[in-house]
Amino acid sequence: MRLYHWIQAKMFSTYEDWCLKCSSMNRHGFHIVGIENELKSMRDGTNMFVEICPPQAVEGCTSMKAISGAAADQVALTLEIGGKKHRRTDLSYDAAARIMKDFVRKGMLPDVEAYEPTEDDPKAIADAVTALANILRVDAAYTKQLRKKLQAKGSTGIDAAWEGLCKKLVRSGRAAALDWKSEREDFVAAVQSLTAGTGLAVDGDMLGETDGISVWSKDVNAHWHDHVLAAMDMNNEDYVLLVLTRADFARASEYARVLLHRIARAEEM
Repeated sequence: MRLYHWIQAKMFSTYEDWCLKCSSMNRHGFHIVGIENELKSMRDGTNMFVEICPPQAVEGCTSMKAISGAAADQVALTLEIGGKKHRRTDLSYDAAARIMKDFVRKGMLPDVEAYEPTEDDPKAIADAVTALANILRVDAAYTKQLRKKLQAKGSTGIDAAWEGLCKKLVRSGRAAALDWKSEREDFVAAVQSLTAGTGLAVDGDMLGETDGISVWSKDVNAHWHDHVLAAMDMNNEDYVLLVLTRADFARASEYARVLLHRIARAEEM
């Protein structure tokens, strides 16, 4: 460890040479409280995972990744050691936070014998992306291409597939990309383009001129009954808007969660 990194860790609890990844960011350097903060957002449903990676392997471990467990108060924690994955699915959020902080602060692993060997299931991943693409009405040729790539790459190909899916939706007009600072007229034009032919109405005059996309989206959704103005989380502050039926929104959100990504009501992004 370089002297600078040692000082940052010992005096400020900031780990400049470690990497923290989650649904909303992928950065080098973080304060130790960032682990608990991101686990809390995962518990609240606004974050799909928390992963920490050391600058070099710690007792062979190169990654520690937490996702939501089967129960609302449980965490599944995966350790990648020597290229192989080991998972425990019955941890509390407090226990997961303690284990992850000990990994960073003390270079300490939990008892690996309590973790079961696990492997990615490329077919299940490809099935989830295919189902999501079908819900979002992506053309069959592109969906087939995505599926083939994920069957070969498994979980390592998910992020690229998600980004590709987003870009395909925007290019085809099934989604609209907006800067978070977009003006009201740009927001209204985007939503109107997504709702063309559906009978859904957007009254721009009823939206506050300077309220912003989150407030405008909430207003729109408050007036729609069978549809949802949704957004795909792209790990930045911009919006990729979708208009989905309530049934398709529920299904798309669940498949996105399986892929450790997020589709939510636009005001919740």
